[in-house]
Amino acid sequence: MRFLLIALLLLLSACNGADGPSAAESDLLVTLDSICEAAHRCRDSYAGTPPFMNVYGNTLAECGSTNEIVARIAGDAITDERTRYDADESAACRAYVDSVQCDRLWNGGAEPSCDAMLIGLAPAESPCTFGWECASDRCTAEALCD
Repeated sequence: MRFLLIALLLLLSACNGADGPSAAESDLLVTLDSICEAAHRCRDSYAGTPPFMNVYGNTLAECGSTNEIVARIAGDAITDERTRYDADESAACRAYVDSVQCDRLWNGGAEPSCDAMLIGLAPAESPCTFGWECASDRCTAEALCD
């Protein structure tokens, strides 16, 4: 199922007429890749749900491929003003994941800067794909902001 979603997202991203990634997209991708690197470095100590591969992929390369899609979708949401990107929060998130110990990565709770790098702007009942597009931070199963 995950691979079907990735294939669909690849198809959608291929339809984007942009010449290349924006500065925000490129910067976000670096941060997402840092998260993947930390996750794969700490893979042996992961005990979460859902299974590791469902979240971070079987390999670092697979995780990175997914990041490219997510960064492209986030870039579109930033361009369409459904999401605001905070480069300072992204840099703080990147610094955290680059230095975090594995136990803290899995058991320390979410790093606030990682949650704050993408801020949803879309009001309730707006169409959405991801929660970070919504001011409420929640996208319902019906693909509407909560």
